[in-house]
Amino acid sequence: MQNAIATIKGTNPIVLTVANNVTPADVANGLNALGASPMMSQTPEEADDMVNIAQAAAINLGTLNPHQRGEMEAVMEAAKRSGEGRVGEEGVSAWRPRWGAARSEQKENTL
Repeated sequence: MQNAIATIKGTNPIVLTVANNVTPADVANGLNALGASPMMSQTPEEADDMVNIAQAAAINLGTLNPHQRGEMEAVMEAAKRSGEGRVGEEGVSAWRPRWGAARSEQKENTL
């Protein structure tokens, strides 16, 4: 774990995050504390540009709504095209892991 944190601090990666409407500040502060540089977006149309700038993308299903789903799908598609890594959170309901898994299978990437 210490090696991973040291690597993050040493590289200061830009991480594109799609956070739910409850946690954006917490997500940004957590990434800053680890040594990463958070970048946030809520616009599906800029997903390609944002993913190309970022070294990773983090998706938090949290309080999922249709607009966020569109942004998440756009980011996952852009990440697949660019080959960038990303991390997703499944959430607590039974529907969220199924939705995330279905997107993952369609995009040939892992959430």
